[in-house]
Amino acid sequence: MQNDSVEQASETQKMDQWVDAEVSGWRGLRIYAIYRMLLASTFLGLYYYGSSSLFLGGHAPGAYQITAQAYLIFAVIVFGLTLVKKLPFYLFLTLQLIVDTIIITEILHFSGGIESGLGALLILVVVIGSLFSTGKKAFFYAAIATLALFVEMGYTFLEGRPLDFYRVGLLGLVFFATALLAQILGSRAQKSEGLMHEHASEALKTSELNQYIVDRLKVGVVTVDKQGNIYSLNQAARYMLGIPEKREIISERLSTVSPPLFSQLSSWRPSNEKNNLYEFKSKGNGAQIMPTIKRLSNGDKLIFLDDLSVLTEHAQQMKLASLGRMAASIAHEVRNPLGAISQATELLAETGDIKTENKNLLQIIDRHCSRVNGVIDAVLQLSQNKILNQESFLLDTWLETFVDEFCQNEGIQRHAIVLTLSASNVRIRFDPAQLRQILWNLCSNAYAYADKSLENNKSQVLVRLRQVQDNIEGEKFQVDVLDNGPGVSATILPQLFEPFSTERKGGVGLGLHLAREMAHTNGADLSYIEGSEQTCFRLTISPDIEQALI
Repeated sequence: MQNDSVEQASETQKMDQWVDAEVSGWRGLRIYAIYRMLLASTFLGLYYYGSSSLFLGGHAPGAYQITAQAYLIFAVIVFGLTLVKKLPFYLFLTLQLIVDTIIITEILHFSGGIESGLGALLILVVVIGSLFSTGKKAFFYAAIATLALFVEMGYTFLEGRPLDFYRVGLLGLVFFATALLAQILGSRAQKSEGLMHEHASEALKTSELNQYIVDRLKVGVVTVDKQGNIYSLNQAARYMLGIPEKREIISERLSTVSPPLFSQLSSWRPSNEKNNLYEFKSKGNGAQIMPTIKRLSNGDKLIFLDDLSVLTEHAQQMKLASLGRMAASIAHEVRNPLGAISQATELLAETGDIKTENKNLLQIIDRHCSRVNGVIDAVLQLSQNKILNQESFLLDTWLETFVDEFCQNEGIQRHAIVLTLSASNVRIRFDPAQLRQILWNLCSNAYAYADKSLENNKSQVLVRLRQVQDNIEGEKFQVDVLDNGPGVSATILPQLFEPFSTERKGGVGLGLHLAREMAHTNGADLSYIEGSEQTCFRLTISPDIEQALI
């Protein structure tokens, strides 16, 4: 199979070279056809307007005139056929060169024979035939030209004129020597042309391979000229800069494609490759991009684009994997005392001398034991990229139950948290346990940072459900958790969702990170809304389409 592929590739390459040679041959024939028209026009012009002492047509003026006119007509027709290129190339070449040989020999005969010196015009006919032929075919045209001269000499003898074997034989030798020399030169030219095509083909293959490799890179690559025009970029750069696939970007100004990147390129200096370079946010897909610029030898600029959001995600995944290993290692140690506490609580609850207020305390202990156990399960499942248990349920009804449970378990007055539902019968598919943990974390943070110096019966936290329409992704549901606190500080904002990043006293910085990972696991998105009048965290969830179609 491999040999067959190699042979097929070789045959294809030979076919391509043959086609290229034929195209070049038609171009050469067109030039020769122009020469033929000039030669025929010269024959007629010199006959009509030349001096009477000229030898052209001196032996048979009438026959010379008719032959020259026919030659001019033939030359015009052949020139037209070279433009059309409908006839077989080598057959067309052979026929016209034979006609050239016959007509030039006739003009030579009508102008006084071999002594006129017009036989030298046949040398070019032999050269043309030899350049486009190989092997013995190269001497075919030399033999035809030599034979034509001997035939002409025979007619001269029949007309009673003396024979000139010496000149005819010498010119015949010149024809064959010219054919041999042209064959050698033509062969070398064909080899050189073949090598040129081979090198061009290899260069094209190398270029295609390089372009394929560049397109497969995850690093964006953009090349711009001295004027700031883009002449090369790969698929990763298109994605990072938000350029649609159908948009033709080559030769377009970088300033119109990405003004922030062009601004950095304009201020960049080769003496310090890292000067004035900073990360920027793409308007296309919101990616955080860090450029690196290199100057090429011809003055063009090569720009590498790194997607920092991908690097950040990888780092977070590594932290998450580390967290999972840590959780797995301590889960056994935590669950053992947790199980003992839970069992002791149950035994105390079964005794008959427990007061009512103490029973409530035992219930709180039991609920929090169950909550800690659920957190451990969620972390372990999340580290293994598993979904605990997705279900289809009504979000608005679920939120009402959740807010009541949260206030009761956290000992918060119910009026401190307000729930507003702008949409009803909102059905989603989500893991209820993970959704509970996400919103529990958001509400706990919101209440912890809320301003509690307000008068009584004033709410500190708002949980809001509403329906929105996305132009690209369609219908979405948003659950906003807002508080009237100071908001997220500028120092913690860049690492807000990263593991172990927190400003809360006593916190470990895992809540928001786990909440976002759980949201992503369920196909949702958790984000912080900057610029809002109140501190706002937003959970965006898609509706349960499958259930809606039933």
